[in-house]
Amino acid sequence: MTRLLPCLLLCGVIVFAQDRPQPDPDKARIVVTDIQNFWRAYDQSTEATRAEVMQREYLDLGSAGLQKGGNRRHSEYPRLQQVPGR
Repeated sequence: MTRLLPCLLLCGVIVFAQDRPQPDPDKARIVVTDIQNFWRAYDQSTEATRAEVMQREYLDLGSAGLQKGGNRRHSEYPRLQQVPGR
């Protein structure tokens, strides 16, 4: 369960960060640095430091797609942690 919440958060951010589909597959870009940044930040943090580390090492360093999705939904990690019904 401790790894499930971060996975769900990451998936949610990726989904909301999607831009219009690229009709030309030769021009499509797949950016994976956000995934690497997410897990590096998660592994470096503790429960007490998670919000600060995730903000600095994941959201602030995010790709253009992550930044766009974050601005649309949640621009700060503490807001991402708010899970309905929890």
